[in-house]
Formats: sequence, C-alpha cells, structure tokens
Amino acid sequence: MVHASLDSLPVELLHRIFDFCDIQTVLISIGYVCRQLYAISNSYNRLKLKYDSSSEHYFKRIYRRVRPENVISLIINNDDTKNDRIRQFVTFFGTCRFALMASLTLNCSDHTQLEHFLKHVECGSLNLLVIKSDTPNIKTNWTIALRAITQFQVRKLEFYHDLDYQIGAAQWLFQYKLEHLTILKCLFQEYVAIIQHFPNLRTLVMRDCIVHNNEGTMGALSHLTYASALKSLIIEQCSLSMIVLESLLSLTPTLLTLKFGFEEQMFDSICDGYSWKRLIETKLTSLEQFEFIAFRSFSDANNTHFTSLKSIITSFQTGFWLKEKHWTFTCDYIFRSNQIRLYTTPTKLTNSNQAIRYEIMSTDGIHRFTQRPINKTSDDCTEE
Repeated sequence: MVHASLDSLPVELLHRIFDFCDIQTVLISIGYVCRQLYAISNSYNRLKLKYDSSSEHYFKRIYRRVRPENVISLIINNDDTKNDRIRQFVTFFGTCRFALMASLTLNCSDHTQLEHFLKHVECGSLNLLVIKSDTPNIKTNWTIALRAITQFQVRKLEFYHDLDYQIGAAQWLFQYKLEHLTILKCLFQEYVAIIQHFPNLRTLVMRDCIVHNNEGTMGALSHLTYASALKSLIIEQCSLSMIVLESLLSLTPTLLTLKFGFEEQMFDSICDGYSWKRLIETKLTSLEQFEFIAFRSFSDANNTHFTSLKSIITSFQTGFWLKEKHWTFTCDYIFRSNQIRLYTTPTKLTNSNQAIRYEIMSTDGIHRFTQRPINKTSDDCTEE
C-alpha cells in the first residue's frame, strides 16, 4: 500500500478537503505544518469567516492570515452587549474589498454599525445579505438598506429588523438587482412601494402587511396601473381581510406561488373556498402552488356551540379545487389545544407536530382520528 503525505496531494484536492474544514483548521492547524501547506492554505479562496463570541478567542490569531479576496462568506454577530464586533472587524481589516464574497450576515445593535460597515468594506456582487438584530425594538432606516442593496449589488436580502421604513422619502433608483426579499411587518403602502421599485423582485416573504385605513388604501390603489412581475409571495402571520387581500393580489398577476399563515381573528373571513376560487380565477390565473393555514382556539367559556368540520371544508370540495387545481385541504380538531385548523395538505407553514386529532380531508370527506404529521398526506403514511 502506498502512503501519500498531505503535502503530496494535488492542490485542487487539498482545497476540496479544506471545504469541509473550519477556517482555524485550514489557516492554523494545516497552514503551519510546513511552507508548502502554508502556501496552499494561503491560496485557498473559499474561506468562510465568522466573528462572534465563540470565535473571539482565536480570531485575533487568524485575521492576519486572512486575505479578503479569498473570503466567500462572512458572519459578524454582536451576540453580547460588551463588544461592537462590527467596528472591531473594520479595525482589524481596515478599508478593504472582499471581491469573491457571496454571503454576508450582520447582526447589528443599531443602524450606525451598518453605516460604519458600508463606509469601510467593499464587496463584489452579493448573492445573500442578512441584516438582523438580537436586541429588541431596534429600528433601521430603509434608506440604509437601499444603500446596502446598491453598494453590494444584492440579489437576496433578508432584513430581520423592525424597519423605520420611511419609504415615501427614500431615494429610489431603478438599477436594483434584488430578486428575493424577506422582511418583517410593513404597511400596505410600503408593500406597494417595494413591488413597484424592485422590478427584478421575484420572491417576497414577510411576517405581515398592515392596513390602518381600508378606504384610504383602496382609494390609493385605484390609481395604480403598475403590475409586478413577482412570482412568489409568502405572508407568515397574515391579518388582512379577503377584501384587502384581493386588492393586494391584484398588483401581482404573475404569481406562481402563494402561501399564507393567518392570524386567529381572520379564521371566519378566509375559510371560504368560493371567495378564494373567484380571487384566483380573476386575479391569479397563473398560480401553480397555493398553501395556507388558519386556526381558531376555543375555551370552555366561549365554546357555546358546536362547529362542524364538514361545514368548514365543504367549500373546498368543489371541482375547481379537486379536479382542476388538485389542491387538497384538511380541517381538524386538536384535542389537547382545543383548536380547529384549516390548511392545505401537505403544508410546511407550521411545525410538523403529531398531536392526536380528529380530521376530515377535502378529497374523501371521511372523518378520522390520526396522529399523522401535517406535512404528509395519508397516502404518504400508508406507503411508509
């Protein structure tokens, strides 16, 4: 048997091995073995750099070995209140350019940290920019987000901040390459501004869209002629009525994917298959994937009448849903939480719990007791 030493392997193979190692192993443990491995580790251009409380003890050892042009991923976490790691990172590297960086995650305590980073660090075209905060009630001005999108030519932005949007006053430009956007809550007017000013946007994920004045919102929309090219819309905790939803969806006629998780107070208004059928046929003629989940909780105090699962699911048992669209719905009652749910099957919009429940499916209308995960159909479980 022939035994090959590490430094005798081809550089391409060593770099492939490095893909499965952390940065400390590549630059220190392997890089300091000999001059040849030092040079090979120094030329490795797929470094993934992370600066947080867990890496702080060795970061000062390795940052001098890090060549910015070799970094493809950077994560900076301000996961404690003692240190401003974003400013520390800038101090370590100075003003520099990360030409190959494709993914950047910044955990900011306030908007000035993001501004400081933008001032000193340059990147190539970012596939992913994540801006978030573990500090509650932190606001970041939307104008700063637009600056980051422009400066880094961002294609996918995940913005987990309570935004101080000020979208009406923002300086919008039309060269944005942004294709995917994830945000928390926004006002209806801000949603309209987003889809209007990001012409390349294809996917939008948000927690909720807020409407303060229905009549004012509908009046403003009546003057709009713009139709977005958005392909996928996901609202995770939607509190919009069917009337407002219809107006919202009229701006996105090319949607292929639509997913909703509804707040409890919306249960009665959205569990109407006939209204959904009319909306989809008139506003969303290209829709291919439709998912939603809604629930209502009962307590002994207010549970004064019996709610029939059959009556809830009946409007989703028509030919439109079962034969034309082939979308299946389930209505169930969970005994432990005293909760009724209506959802498309299978669904990934909620945790796949296996609570014992009483259910009826739109496909067969049969009542059954089950403990099947709701991200699987009954056929899936039968095959297992």
